[in-house]
Amino acid sequence: MLESTAIVPFHGADVGPRLSFLSALQELSPEQLAVVTSSYEAFIAFSKVWSDEQPLVIPLPKGRSKRQKYQVSRLDHRIAVGLDMLNWVEHAIGDADGRKHHLKDYACQKWSYDKDVPKNTKVWLARCLKLAKQLKADGSLLAFSQRLARASGVSPTKQAYRRTGQQGRPFKAAVLRQALFEYFVSIRASVAARIPPRFLILKAKAMAEECLAEMRSRGEFIDLPTIGKHWLQRWRNYYGISLRKPNRKFKVKLATLRGRLKSMWLTASRIRALAECTLGHDLSIDGIDQKGIHMNELGSKNVGVLTLKGAPDVPVKENHSASRQRLTIMTLVTSDLERASAQGGPVVEVMFKGKSTRTIKDLDIPDGVNVSLFR
Repeated sequence: MLESTAIVPFHGADVGPRLSFLSALQELSPEQLAVVTSSYEAFIAFSKVWSDEQPLVIPLPKGRSKRQKYQVSRLDHRIAVGLDMLNWVEHAIGDADGRKHHLKDYACQKWSYDKDVPKNTKVWLARCLKLAKQLKADGSLLAFSQRLARASGVSPTKQAYRRTGQQGRPFKAAVLRQALFEYFVSIRASVAARIPPRFLILKAKAMAEECLAEMRSRGEFIDLPTIGKHWLQRWRNYYGISLRKPNRKFKVKLATLRGRLKSMWLTASRIRALAECTLGHDLSIDGIDQKGIHMNELGSKNVGVLTLKGAPDVPVKENHSASRQRLTIMTLVTSDLERASAQGGPVVEVMFKGKSTRTIKDLDIPDGVNVSLFR
């Protein structure tokens, strides 16, 4: 296939690699074009051979993603199929216009379809034919490339592919969307409450009223969007804002916390200074902490379990009431070196939930651990 599709090198570095490749497609004979467009793989092989034979053509810019290169090659492939279809229609039927009823016959002859050709194939062929007709009608490759670039939003030097973020219809009142985002960022950390979606909808409507009043005063109007839950959902998806459960909460203000810490540190320093003056030595500092611990932490927190995806039931063979059994541990730390380094260490108290000695009679306490048991 590569030998049958070989072409004379086209020295088109002055017009760019894309225009040179489109010229090479037009210079192919109908037989060669039919072989090139037999499949997408054959088209890619031809484009690689062509690029290797063009030392004077400016290479494609580096750093392009695979998706962008794929989009460009797909677009060129559609143009090549459209040109081949024009040749087939003109040779087989004698009608260069290529009406829609020719799409089915071309697909059956090209790819050995039965009489039932899929609709998506016929729609794709119609788009290919439209591109080829535009190329023939413009008369100039440069004019066609500029027209294609305007349709896809890309300059001819950057290849005719759609840039990410420019798909679809433009936003209505984009300034309003940006103003709402800036307002949300400014109050997100300053409001001492939750910010519900309905509040943002009301704020966006208030901003839209201000924009409408300003437009009335100037006599210049633009389209405003219909602000509602669907508009807010699109706004949240665009700016990456989602509803999440809070994982950091504050009991008091930061200023109150700093004041309490200052009072505690000053009190401790004064008492230690008084002990130094009256007793002649510093006092030891003890810290006591009490914490409840469940016998089955995973069961008490209802943590998920590994199972097959899509299973209707997720059974867990455990005693649910036993997962609620717990104990309370009280630990102690001290600044006294002798008490901290004594055998057994600081005192540790454990309290079990029970009313008799039956709860704690089977407990095995390691030797050398200073543990007191209570019930």
